[in-house]
Amino acid sequence: MADSKRDAASPASPKGEEPRPRTTPAAAREIPDSRAIQAKCPCIRDALVRIHEIPDKLFIGAASVIINTHRGGEQVAELLEKRPDMKSFLHRYEEARSSGMVSKCSDFRHKLGGEEFCGKCEEWNFCRTPLQLGLPHAQTPLRKQLILRGDEHIMLCALEDGLKKAVEDGQQVYQYAGQIAQIKHLKGVPQTEVVSPTALKTLLQERYRMVYEDDEGSEKPLPGVQISLTKQLLERRRWSIPALRGIVKCPVFAENGSLSTTEGYNPITEVFLHLGGCGVPTIPVNPTDDVVANAKRFIFEEFLVDFKFKDAASLAHVVGLGVLPFIRPLIDGPIPLHLVSAHAPGCGKTWLVDLLAIIATGEKATCITESDRDWAWQKRITSTLRDQPTTVVIDNFKKKLDSGSLASVLTHTMWTDKLDRVSRNITVPNNAIWCATANHPKLSPELSRRTVLIRFDPNLENPSLRTNFRHANIIPWTKDNRSQLMQAFLILISNWFAKGRPVSNAVMGSYEAYTQIVGGILEVNGISGFLQNQQELLRTVDAAEVEIEAFVQSWAGAFGAERVSIAQLVGHAESHKLMASVLSGTTTASKKYALGQKLRKINNNVVGGYVIHYRENKSNKTYSYNLTPVSVESDSIESNPADEPVSPAPAR
Repeated sequence: MADSKRDAASPASPKGEEPRPRTTPAAAREIPDSRAIQAKCPCIRDALVRIHEIPDKLFIGAASVIINTHRGGEQVAELLEKRPDMKSFLHRYEEARSSGMVSKCSDFRHKLGGEEFCGKCEEWNFCRTPLQLGLPHAQTPLRKQLILRGDEHIMLCALEDGLKKAVEDGQQVYQYAGQIAQIKHLKGVPQTEVVSPTALKTLLQERYRMVYEDDEGSEKPLPGVQISLTKQLLERRRWSIPALRGIVKCPVFAENGSLSTTEGYNPITEVFLHLGGCGVPTIPVNPTDDVVANAKRFIFEEFLVDFKFKDAASLAHVVGLGVLPFIRPLIDGPIPLHLVSAHAPGCGKTWLVDLLAIIATGEKATCITESDRDWAWQKRITSTLRDQPTTVVIDNFKKKLDSGSLASVLTHTMWTDKLDRVSRNITVPNNAIWCATANHPKLSPELSRRTVLIRFDPNLENPSLRTNFRHANIIPWTKDNRSQLMQAFLILISNWFAKGRPVSNAVMGSYEAYTQIVGGILEVNGISGFLQNQQELLRTVDAAEVEIEAFVQSWAGAFGAERVSIAQLVGHAESHKLMASVLSGTTTASKKYALGQKLRKINNNVVGGYVIHYRENKSNKTYSYNLTPVSVESDSIESNPADEPVSPAPAR
């Protein structure tokens, strides 16, 4: 009955044709915001109001829009009344839609037989979901036109220019570790995501309508960007877009002395700041002596008062570790490992690292454990750096810390590793502050020279049973006073800027930028002892180094520069009870082999003031060894004469 009334109201049609219904606004109002739908998809401009007479292939697109933008399954019944011949398609589409198979416009083209319909639509690759065709909140702005002409090089320049304009329009895309990366927000937390060729193609097509201009000046619309062009664009490795060093979670100082406190990207520091709602205290540009003294007093007498350190150098290194997160962009180079050691458990080693991390970011340090194999270290470092942590702590390692991968990450600002199950590498920035905690630690020679030492000495047999703390619950107290503690560390840095950024003369190979800036901040604020326990670290951290040094000095006293055989050296070591860990074999041959291997590994190295040399006698395939004295000028470092624990002194 409804159909007969509608036909009667329709205008007359030519003979042999069915009456054509009138195109009334009422039919268009069945779909929300039909004007937006028609503007975005010209192929179905008239389909929404003439659904019962359009070609079958065009019906596929029109029906999918109606179902996705209106009442879903309820609309199917109305469509069947108008087009009973499309019953099989509608049921097939509804099943695909309910199972999640249909999510993009390309699904209509490839999975539901819409090749003829979608092949004529310039927008099918642009509209990623049918909801964009109808729902107002899902609509995207009209795209600008990007003209491509000439050869591939000229087109690549045009695409790069389009990418630059997209960044200027607010697109969060940056150069990141030799790649193009985009800032994605997951539950309000920003994360970097490397842009693939496909993602770059989608990003450009969402903002631009591609038009190719030939030599005669005529323009031809393009369905999209060729994936080969986006691959070539990504292979350039340098682009005219801003560089990103990483995401930081605390305020940082720029080269000009300004403190970055605004969320988002800062072109001066080249970092993306995410404070997570934390307020930044007011910092004076030129702090007075009283302000600096009060800041030091709060750090020493309130925050660190319950920690007992072995020497003044350890205390200075703790303050240096506290200012590091706020000046990390200023240090153009790597940062050494901060080793927190003690003679017994319960001294507060891990607490100290976590508390300093809480002051800077509001979160504890990222904790990882040691590994026996270097490949495991490598994968662990990669997975950790991908999350861009501020502080990483290797907590309570038990064995000797010896890893080539760990030594490498401590001397490089970029880290490259191969992804599992993928034949490509990944490169991530290494902006993390690396720490480690242990009781009676042992380090390899490579790691010991990359380490800054912080030693606890509470002068108690069982520190875990200690009482009478100033702050019984130090972690809640630190969180409650985080703003004031952050202010105290920032004042020390601000005072360094106000005094002209003086640099320290302390020396630590491979860490010149770190020693100059951190040492300068400590010295200008009257905190002494920076790097003054490094010789002690080199002598005591690695027991094997101490053992070989004692052996070499005894060797020099017995034989001087004389060339000796391995048998003579084994006999000398056994008679003086030296090199016990090396001469652990049961036979003389095994002892001679072990000592010979050890000496050849350190050939031409300086040990205990002497250079070790060996020479091979090819006639009988034996080796002889000798020492050459070298003049070693070492600055005498004053230690604590009483060898008593050092507590933070009151600020003057």
